[in-house]
Amino acid sequence: MKLGVCYNVFEGVELLEYAIQQIKEHVDYINVVYQEQSWFSHAMSKENLNILKSIKQRKLIDKLILFDSFKPMKHYSANNIDRSKKYETRKRDIGLSDCRSENCTHFLCCDVDEFYKPEEFMRAKNYIITNDIHTTAVDIIAYVNLPIFRLDHQKLKSKVPFICRIGPNSHHGVKFFCLCDPTRGISLNVKNQKSLIFPKNQILMHHMETIRKDVTLKYLATSRRFLQRNRVNELVDSIKSVNPDNLIFDPKKVINNSRLLQKVTLCDNIFNIPYKSW
Repeated sequence: MKLGVCYNVFEGVELLEYAIQQIKEHVDYINVVYQEQSWFSHAMSKENLNILKSIKQRKLIDKLILFDSFKPMKHYSANNIDRSKKYETRKRDIGLSDCRSENCTHFLCCDVDEFYKPEEFMRAKNYIITNDIHTTAVDIIAYVNLPIFRLDHQKLKSKVPFICRIGPNSHHGVKFFCLCDPTRGISLNVKNQKSLIFPKNQILMHHMETIRKDVTLKYLATSRRFLQRNRVNELVDSIKSVNPDNLIFDPKKVINNSRLLQKVTLCDNIFNIPYKSW
């Protein structure tokens, strides 16, 4: 196995180095595909661009790739959000294609806020090699406000694609063997494909979705399918209200109307994310 990893980046760049550190020892090649404008015309900060350049200069990644083959939009219409999904799929394929050009046989696409425990990652990778698994996925555990507040007892049907074998025609945006983000389903086109969703007690993806210097920008820039961008401040206020004296998260039904109040558990900052210095 030669494992290539692509990080999809616009904002949240302050997390990237710490996500990479968890898995770098166990992968062969890493690229970052970034954009200087969001799908909805927000500019990448000079600070974030400098962080990306520093990460490349310190050889934490192998290649830094600018993705600019899209037209930024100004309105959050349903059609424009659908268009942003197509752009994001194309962006992920740029990272996949680059890994393929480096003769990678397997591929993992990550967002900037996706973390794995090193020991779990290593064991899962070895299991895939030993058992010749073609496509894999894992469950997700999410954090709120700070990396010391974990959402427990989530019942998410959606999984995140994990290490997958790739071939000459592999690409994103196809129906995956399990429910996932539509921009991340990946094709292999082989007969008798062996697929696996890893058990939760073996590996999880730790999702730092709301851990940001600027969490407002995260939700204004995202391609997620919700139109209530005028209510993002309500969501952000609720995120920031989570603290040791308030271990309840109320998403305010901004993103998903069916979401209810969610209990939060205090935990260790297991990935040493330096949020206190932000």
